[in-house]
Amino acid sequence: MRQVSKFLASLKLLNFNVEKMRNRFLLIGLLVMLCSTFGFSQTQDAFLSGRVVDDNKEPLGAATLFLMQNGVRKAAKYSDYDGKFLLGPVSPGTYDLTVKYVGYPDQEVRGIQLRGDKTVNMPSDIVMSIPDTGTGNQKVVIITQFRDKSLNRDETTQERTMGSKEFRSLATRGINSAVATSSGVIATDKGISGKGSRYNANIYYIDGIKVFGTPTIPQIAVDQISTITGGVPAEYGDVTGTIVNITTKGPSAKFFGGLEAVTSQFLDPYGYNLIEGSVGGPLLTKNKGTQDLKSILGFFAAGNLTYNNVYDPPAIDVYRLKQEKLDQLKRNPISASPLGQGFVSNAEYITKNDLERTRVRPNTQQLNYSFSGKLDFQPTDAVNITAGGSLDRNNRNEYIYSYSMFNYENNPERLDDNYRAFIRYRQNFKITDTASLIKNAYYTIQADYSNTTYKRWDENLKDENPFSYGYIGQFNKVTKPRYTRQTRTVNGKEVTTNYFDGYTDESVSFTPGDVNKVTQNYTQSFFDLVGGDVQSTNDILQKGGLINGRTPGNVYSLWSGVGDVFGNIEKRQQEQYSLNASGAVTLGKNTGSMHALKFGIQYEERVERGHFVQGAPGLWNLARQLTNTHLQLDTLNPMAVYDEDGNFTDTVNYRYKSVNQSTFDKNFRQHLIDKGYRDNTGRLIDDQSFINIDQYGPEEFNLNMFSADELLNNGNSYVNYWGYDYLGKKTKGKTNVANFLDPQKRSVGAYNPIYVAGYIQDKFEFKDIIVRLGVRVDRFDANQLVLRDPYSLYPVRTAGEVSTINQQSISHPGNIGSDYVVYVDNAFAPTEVVGYRNGSTWYDASGAEIADPSIIAARTKSGTIQPYLVNQENVSKESEMKISKESFKDYVPQVNVMPRVSFSFPISTTAAFFANYDVLTQRPRSGNISTLDDYYYLKARATQTISNPALRPEKRTNYEIGFKQIIGKNSAISLQAFYGEIKDLIQRVQINQAYPQTYTTLGNIDFGTVKGLTAGYDFKRVGSSGIQLNLNYTLQFANGTGSDDASGQNLVNSGQPNLRTPFPLDYDVRNQLVGVIDYRFGDGDDYAGPKGKAQNFFANMGMNLVLNARSGTPYTQQSNLTQGEGVVLGVANRSAITGGINTARLPWQFRADGRIDKDFFLKSKKENARNTTYVNLYLAVVNILDAKNIVSVYRYTGLANDDGYLNSVQGQREASLAVNEEAFLDQYSIKANNPDNYTQPRTIRLGASINF
Repeated sequence: MRQVSKFLASLKLLNFNVEKMRNRFLLIGLLVMLCSTFGFSQTQDAFLSGRVVDDNKEPLGAATLFLMQNGVRKAAKYSDYDGKFLLGPVSPGTYDLTVKYVGYPDQEVRGIQLRGDKTVNMPSDIVMSIPDTGTGNQKVVIITQFRDKSLNRDETTQERTMGSKEFRSLATRGINSAVATSSGVIATDKGISGKGSRYNANIYYIDGIKVFGTPTIPQIAVDQISTITGGVPAEYGDVTGTIVNITTKGPSAKFFGGLEAVTSQFLDPYGYNLIEGSVGGPLLTKNKGTQDLKSILGFFAAGNLTYNNVYDPPAIDVYRLKQEKLDQLKRNPISASPLGQGFVSNAEYITKNDLERTRVRPNTQQLNYSFSGKLDFQPTDAVNITAGGSLDRNNRNEYIYSYSMFNYENNPERLDDNYRAFIRYRQNFKITDTASLIKNAYYTIQADYSNTTYKRWDENLKDENPFSYGYIGQFNKVTKPRYTRQTRTVNGKEVTTNYFDGYTDESVSFTPGDVNKVTQNYTQSFFDLVGGDVQSTNDILQKGGLINGRTPGNVYSLWSGVGDVFGNIEKRQQEQYSLNASGAVTLGKNTGSMHALKFGIQYEERVERGHFVQGAPGLWNLARQLTNTHLQLDTLNPMAVYDEDGNFTDTVNYRYKSVNQSTFDKNFRQHLIDKGYRDNTGRLIDDQSFINIDQYGPEEFNLNMFSADELLNNGNSYVNYWGYDYLGKKTKGKTNVANFLDPQKRSVGAYNPIYVAGYIQDKFEFKDIIVRLGVRVDRFDANQLVLRDPYSLYPVRTAGEVSTINQQSISHPGNIGSDYVVYVDNAFAPTEVVGYRNGSTWYDASGAEIADPSIIAARTKSGTIQPYLVNQENVSKESEMKISKESFKDYVPQVNVMPRVSFSFPISTTAAFFANYDVLTQRPRSGNISTLDDYYYLKARATQTISNPALRPEKRTNYEIGFKQIIGKNSAISLQAFYGEIKDLIQRVQINQAYPQTYTTLGNIDFGTVKGLTAGYDFKRVGSSGIQLNLNYTLQFANGTGSDDASGQNLVNSGQPNLRTPFPLDYDVRNQLVGVIDYRFGDGDDYAGPKGKAQNFFANMGMNLVLNARSGTPYTQQSNLTQGEGVVLGVANRSAITGGINTARLPWQFRADGRIDKDFFLKSKKENARNTTYVNLYLAVVNILDAKNIVSVYRYTGLANDDGYLNSVQGQREASLAVNEEAFLDQYSIKANNPDNYTQPRTIRLGASINF
């Protein structure tokens, strides 16, 4: 992959329509302002509280307090009459507190980590005193380091907050590495599961912007990561799992920055390389040269560039073909069959002797770059305007296991682009009256925009011309007339003679193309082996060669053949426009009786569109099918052939006539006529010419030569699209039935959901109890068409509308409601009622409820279900029925009310109890985009899973209680019990006895329960040396009716009803223990290491160790032997379950990650110095023990490397029938030992950074 050379060129792909975005924001702004003055955003406001006293513990009122970040003043306040203060709101992060009082030296407390949505209390009173300096000089500044106490009175939110320093000390990089250290969070190769949630139930924010998927951001830009697993504040919605808030660093009053380089070259075989840097500082200041220096306008920027030779390292050795053998195979892919007929793939002779072991997945390089920037404008202490954004691009060659043996050079290229921008305005209202009822008031308004794009295609062919994908070469044909001796009526007489019946191929010649160098060799080898004597293209196909549009066959149904081009061209875009604001006011006479009120609304609109060319090589086959088919023999006008003497030559010819010419033929033929091309006979192409598609190169073809209907191909589509037209051009507006029914357009609008939410929350203290009460209301409108009745494509009649049938009066059973659907014996000529349906509940003609609707179908004249249809004009049978706008209705917006209750109170000075009750909802993440072609071609797609645009949000209710106890001065233990009920989860369902076809779709039918216990131990480091521990244990029982939206597919395939029986979910990890151990030797007075000469070596050195041990996840055993899932291509096995679903367990997993680092100071490390230049060198090792943890096994054997098939009678029989038995056995055993059955291996990285 030519990654680095494409880096700069790729930047131009990040352009977007500024005018369109501006107009969208103006519209959103008007809507929001009509709703409320305030709204809300996930900006996570943080506060600091405490008390200022003198030497005698007497409160000091009117003390001046400043909250500073990187030398920039973020908040200011006077202490009240009791010496108490509340500073904020500010963004989460690390701050310094400056306290001033007349007659006393200033005090400065550094390193205060403030967490979002929480008030951090100073661990003790701030005592203003006059130190005995011996000189009487009171202008000194007393500096202390903040020491966070392990017990905070406010435990209403269960979260783990990790600061920048702790985050960068971890051995692993990435946001999820930090998230995985939180209690209750299970991290697997599939993703993050928080307290039994599905992997897609989590949500991420960067500086208040909701992010699609797991974000990529420069590590050096992260100031704080907060992971919320319980006690969710009311401002958070659209989530039923874990909430991850990422706050990036902000500007500074002085210039600062850093540069980091990391590599694994020569340390491991995976080729990881990274360079990352940041810079920040003031752009505009005032009070220069004074102690009151203030930054008015500042900036921060960070970026990185990462190159991986292997983006997903395998834990075991993988096999690949030796290069010289691969080159030989590419030159000569086929040879004569040993059976004497046809040809076989030479890949079927490959044994282990032709392979080599390697520690890397071949051709899986990755290039990633990301950038984050922020501008901060603070004209006054009360006003702050922040603007910023981020962008990242991930470009990689995607790994496909079936390609890895012979075809890894054709791994597809995938590009993911994300960019985000926001602007936030915050204003604090200055309250100078310390006796005022209002202690604090502010509001925040934020607008943001996000754009995510995804593209995947063949790396070399991309999306320039889909016809390049299946091009083999030029096939020139010599044809001759074909005659059939028959008896036909000619001019009223029965004549037996030779009648012209079209043309047949006499010979075919081949000229290789210059696009797909390997696939053309299949055909060239074929021509070489047969000596060039080829009569037709059918001969080529039948004997192992390829023609345009055909791809190499699989090798033993295990591996893709050499040269097989990745055939899809995919692109997808998601845009998000949001306008949020929040208002808050703190009311109360004193700190102990205050009410902190927060309230707001949010408006969010998304625009999602996609276009997929599926099986691009097949476009040649489609073009071939659509060409010349309109040329039909005019058998009504025979032309007898006579010789020059007037004698009948026993031959009858016919001319051609044009009947139903395809759009493609019309357009392509005109293109050839315009260019003056000739046919096989040398004549200029005209309306009567037979066109040989295969004699032209891909440059002569274009997708727009097809109509939409031709590409949709009666439901066996070559394209799938929404928000684009069928050619891949963006469209505007929502889906309109009339536009879709135009066969030339088949327009499908973009998915354009609208999400509006509001909340109000009050946090107050009552007799030492901190109570947080909130309620959130979400309104989700999918803003698209849905089926009026999922059981019928066409409008149906209800009992209230049917009083007569066939001119005979009828009466319905008394329990049948007027809105029940009526079923009859014949939908178009009914004579009697045979049943009813209410929703998905069925009744027979007598009104008795029945479980099996096939009973009703059996009573119809056709034996198939027959609803009483609303008549369509001039329609008398089902094949004439068409979907219409009456078949659909608008999505009904879903409104959910979610109460949130949390409280926390101290049991003693060293112990606290907390509890919370949360109701959460999350709108559908996938499977709900309405594409009308799914319904239009329902019969052709009935075996596929049809999206359901009527899906509702999923719901979760959490109950949690906990206890926290201080042990000693610097540590604490915590216990927490949790229980969650999850319902309306999305799962595959079968709409049985739908009309006109039973089909599979998605529905809100799954449910689950999660219960568990977490225990944690925190030990805070005192000073800059010593040990710091964070240990947590999770005990969890996660049961439900489906682990993801596809887990019910086997039930659907078996034809069983939509049964719902709880079982252990895939992420039901019974036990997990996570430990983060960090030790620092420190320096100077804080040094805690070996003395003497060794002190110079160990000073400013530290070590970090992350330990993770967990019991195995469940899987389902099977009692019958089948070929393992994923081993054989295109084979669906029917398995018999033994012991119940997910009753077996994988082995325990253990992983240890470590990092050792040391600082080298380039400028003297002075006491209390703020700006110090130093170099940090480190060695990071992931999976230190190189443990091969098993994450998947074959269900029959319970092994990760053997499905048992080769030892079976069936396997031995198949091996004996193979072209080469040894090759089959070797290739099958290699395929069965899938590297994806194991976690990642040990990786070693060496890094260096300089910070100033």
